[in-house]
Amino acid sequence: MDDAAALVEIEAIKQLKARYCRHLDTKDWTAWRGVFADDFLSDTSKAGGKLIRGADEFVAFTRKGVGERATAHQVHAPEIELT
Repeated sequence: MDDAAALVEIEAIKQLKARYCRHLDTKDWTAWRGVFADDFLSDTSKAGGKLIRGADEFVAFTRKGVGERATAHQVHAPEIELT
């Protein structure tokens, strides 16, 4: 991959990360679901959490846990390495 293509990919990752935060913080659950692949897997079991298979299940789990409480996710100075 050349440098220009790499920069385009890195920018796409930054945009996705920003959408993730914005949709979660505005509680736009339909749009937030759109940032995940259907086969999304969340595994926080090593930290005492649980294994959640599938984007719909993860969004439902998060929506139930967060509810309508205000959240303010901020992302700064990303360190992105393409492999």
